[in-house]
Amino acid sequence: MYFFDLLDSESETIVPVEFYFKSFDQDFSMQMHSHDNYEFMYAESGNFCVSVIENGETVDYDVFEGGFIFILSPLPHKLVVTEPVKICNLELAHKPLPQDCMLRLMPILSSFECIQQIKKGGQKVVVLNDTENLLTTMLRIHQILKTKFDTPERFYQLQAQVLSLFIDLGNCYYNSKYNIDDLY
Repeated sequence: MYFFDLLDSESETIVPVEFYFKSFDQDFSMQMHSHDNYEFMYAESGNFCVSVIENGETVDYDVFEGGFIFILSPLPHKLVVTEPVKICNLELAHKPLPQDCMLRLMPILSSFECIQQIKKGGQKVVVLNDTENLLTTMLRIHQILKTKFDTPERFYQLQAQVLSLFIDLGNCYYNSKYNIDDLY
């Protein structure tokens, strides 16, 4: 499901489901793959490229140290590394909201101007520089995911961090000085 199709949902949310923070050697190339998750990849050190198939064409997105890519739809993609790099990765999945959940994250996200602008531009991939410590928020989410307990408090803690992640994304978007050339 395309990220923007989910924004008006009162019955679904997005939750972090997969993550890693690891180093890749020079000349690493991942197989082309796709999944239903929405994916953040952050270049903590070094640079990398993500090749994406959009409308039958391969498009390469370069991500430089201190920057990140957000893949908003289940596009086929692969990671290509040409130099040593350390990457923080986070995948978000759409899931049904628990019945007693009081936090409706998707309508909140749909109200963000940056999300509306990205949707208006028809973008399925966004690449930005991190001007707001997005990496710190991603690492907080990683820490929460490492815990094995499953409580309502943990669910709300994750939802709050996902909200922070998108606030950080919005601030990075605005700090790009509204220059559409800074966005893929």
